[in-house]
Formats: sequence, C-alpha cells, structure tokens
Amino acid sequence: MKTTAFIASLALAAPALALPGVEPRHSREWHHSKPPYPTHSSVYPGGPTGTGSLPQPTGWSSASASPSNTIGGGPTYAEPAAPASTGGNSTGAGDLGIPAGCLQKNGISVGWLPDQDQGVKMDAITSKLGAKACFYGLYSQITSSQYDDSQLTGLMDDIKSSGAVLQPAVMPTKVGFSEVTEDLASQIAVSMKKFTDEGITVWLRFAHEVNYYVTDGTYKGGSPRDFVKAWQNVANAVKDNDKVLMYWSPNNVQDASQLEQWFPGAEYVDVVGIDIYPDDSALSSFKGVYGNFYDAFSAKYNIPFAVGETAAGGQDQQKQWLTSLSMGDQSMSNYVGFSWFEYDKEKDWRVVTGSENIAGPILE
Repeated sequence: MKTTAFIASLALAAPALALPGVEPRHSREWHHSKPPYPTHSSVYPGGPTGTGSLPQPTGWSSASASPSNTIGGGPTYAEPAAPASTGGNSTGAGDLGIPAGCLQKNGISVGWLPDQDQGVKMDAITSKLGAKACFYGLYSQITSSQYDDSQLTGLMDDIKSSGAVLQPAVMPTKVGFSEVTEDLASQIAVSMKKFTDEGITVWLRFAHEVNYYVTDGTYKGGSPRDFVKAWQNVANAVKDNDKVLMYWSPNNVQDASQLEQWFPGAEYVDVVGIDIYPDDSALSSFKGVYGNFYDAFSAKYNIPFAVGETAAGGQDQQKQWLTSLSMGDQSMSNYVGFSWFEYDKEKDWRVVTGSENIAGPILE
C-alpha cells in the first residue's frame, strides 16, 4: 500500500496469492495505525446492473453495477473533521489526497459520477451545488493490448478544475485478466501519471465489480487467480507514484466471504469499497447495507472504506439514501466518503442535474 498511515498487525495481514513473477509491494505498505483521514467522530457502463446470477441479500437490489451492459462507458464548503490533506489535491504520507474544502457532510466526503453518456461534466454539478466535489468518478475500457485512455484524458481540463480525487474505473472489457501483463499494466501507470503530474490524486478502481462483470460478459474475464495477478501487476506498476492509490471495489453479494477469492491482498489495496444500489426497504440502514463487507475487509485489515458508486430512484428514496450515506454509522470509523451515480439511465438517478436539486438541502 501507498502511505505510511495505516499499519495492520501481522496477525491481520491479508493473505495474497503467491503468484509467479509478481512481487509484493513491501516497500509501499501502509502502516496501519490510527486513521489519518477524516472520520465521522460514448456509452459507459456504470450504475445498477440490471440482472445477475449472483445471490443478493434480502432488502438489497439485485442490480448493483451498470443499468445496461453496453460498453463505452446549495451546500456550503465544509472543513474536514480531521483534515486528510495539507491543502490542495496532493497526497503525502498518511494522506488519501481528499482535497481540503471539498463538499463534506458530518466529516464524510461527497463525490459524483457525472453522466458521461450525455456529456455531463463535473462543472455542471459543482456549479449547481455551489460546492466542490471530493471525488470524480469516470469509466474507461481496456479494449486491446494498447490501452487507450482518451475517455479520461479527454476530460482533463474538467478533472483539473474540479480539484477532486479522480476515481477512474479502468475496465478490462476486451482483454482477459491473464492479458493484463506487466507491459499493459505499465501503460495504465503511464496514463495515471498524466493526471498525477497535474497534481491530481488518483484512486484507481481497476476492474471494478469484477465478481459480477465476469458473469455477464462485460469483462472477458478469467479466474480469480488470474484477476489477482492482473491486479498485482497494475499495483506494482503504480507503486512508485505516491499519488495513485489502488481502490478495490467489487459488486454486491449476499455474504462478503464470497469475495475473498477476488481480494488481491491488503498489501496491494489502499482503499476498499463496494457498489450497491439498495432496495427501498434498506435505505434507512447504512450499516445494514455495507456492514458485512466493511467488517470483512475494511475493519479486518484496517483499510479506508469508500462507496465507489451508489444511488436510489425516486425523490423520496433519494432523500432518504443521501441522508443515510452522509451520516454513515458511528461504528464504521474507516468510512471516508461516497460517490453518487448521477445518471439518467434506465432510472433517473440524478439528484443534482435533474429536474430538482434534491441533494443541495440535504448536504448543505
């Protein structure tokens, strides 16, 4: 892991698969101790995934990734409760790179995934809210052995002006996990450096929702072992760039133990999260939705937890879920923030750029 902020005891060190040709990033491990971050004391896949074969918890939506499987892809400024950054959008030791002065509620950082399908940029969201985003989520596909990052670099100016942490979901849609070689991983690292050279912190959400997308054909796929090696190749490729953090973000499952085979090992993961779009019956319970995953991966290994993407449909439901997300749960002290899927895609998930600015009064 990247910073020296968070050190897990040896008893809690996550086992990583011993894979030939892949060396653990011992020189970049987090030192897991007291969290240094704020706590609370063009068609692009993304959003809820329609249907899937994975079992789902009672009260949770069976749709937890993209609403379709097409490929392409008034709040005030709040000071952090315990600043994660010394200012600007820079990462250092003990720092997740969350920018000071971005939109927070109860010390929880708020971000958005603007509707790339419709060409919506972060500027449209922050202008309407009057507040800077903490996270900027985007999608980019790997379609060959030569990574084309234009889905990201084409938005460079908007990303820079947002001041937010970039959360690129880099998706191996046309290459198998075994094809994510050291060479391809180095291309991804070079791409991320284009952003970090501009002062932008990157949380690299490589192969997000892997456990679902290998079942529906979105990812060319491979075995969990192949995925772990691909992840570790990418993690090793970016390990010398202090401003790139590896962000593991699988899809909703009934029991978090189902995800153990997809976990790359704590020494290769800087932030954990999970993509869940809850059913209406679960909207009032943040812990009920995320607690199982949080305990299995964030609490167990003392790794920061952030919601990579989520949303609800219907204004009453959106108000309720935004309230829950911005409150979190006092027992989940590693929770640092969430990103809202601000798309009109199969459902109108928008809470800022739709017909009404629903988010403003809740997050101010």
